[in-house]
This record gives sequence, structure tokens and C-alpha cells, in this order.
Amino acid sequence: MTAVVTNATDQPREVTVAVELADRSARRDLSLAARESKTVVFDPATAPAFSIANPSLWWPIGFGRPELQTLSVKLGVAGAISDQRTLRVGLREITSTSAGGSRLFSVNGQPIFLRGGGWSSDLLLRRDGPRLDVELAYALHLGLNMIRLE
Repeated sequence: MTAVVTNATDQPREVTVAVELADRSARRDLSLAARESKTVVFDPATAPAFSIANPSLWWPIGFGRPELQTLSVKLGVAGAISDQRTLRVGLREITSTSAGGSRLFSVNGQPIFLRGGGWSSDLLLRRDGPRLDVELAYALHLGLNMIRLE
């Protein structure tokens, strides 16, 4: 997991970045100069809690259950929360190789044949959640496992 942390003030700050994924957590303290940005990386080498032996994996449609977990990130400054985000994420590995002029893809070590199409949102940028749900359900009904977004 990677996060870019930015000090938007004119003063140096001591900050704490705390990350939680399901029942795992890690934190990192760092110093930021005025207007400075730093990239903070949480990986098994720097945060042993994120070394996951048998993770519940995210799978594309038709290959298994798309397991999702809750990822929470909090940024603390002087003991108070300055910013926070929570989102659902899936753990997976996607690789590709080239063979005979074609690109072959694998998800979590399993070869996958990509069936996809193009999709663009309403050109007038009108947001309609129920309509979006129906349109994406059409893609699922067609057996598509990949969508190119515009």
C-alpha cells in the first residue's frame, strides 16, 4: 500500500500515517517540511503485519468470489486526525506475458481469457446510479469480464 502525504502549510509538521486492512494494522511517523510531499509505503518488508500467508483473493466474474476487505487510512497531526479515507479493496495479482504476438493475462496465477467492450458514461455528465447499475448488469449478462472506460 502506498500513500502520498502532503504538508499544505507553511510550517514543518510531524505526522502519523496509520493503515488498517481487515484485522491488520501499521503506522509510520514522519516529518514533513513546509509544502513537502512524501510517498509512504506499507509493504511486508517495512510493515510485517501486511505479510499475508493465505489471503482471501479478489477474482473476476466467472472465476470465483470477488473478496473485498476494508482499507482505512488515517493521517494524524499533533494528536488529531487531519485526514482519513476508508474504501473497499480486493487483493489480487495480475500478470501478463507475450507469446506469438499476443498478450496472455493471468489473475492470481490462473490464465484468463478477456472478453470485453467499451463503455462511456452519459456525455452530459448526468449521474444516475440506478441506470448505471442496469448498464453494468448488461455487461455482466453478456459474459464480459473487462470493460474499457472512457
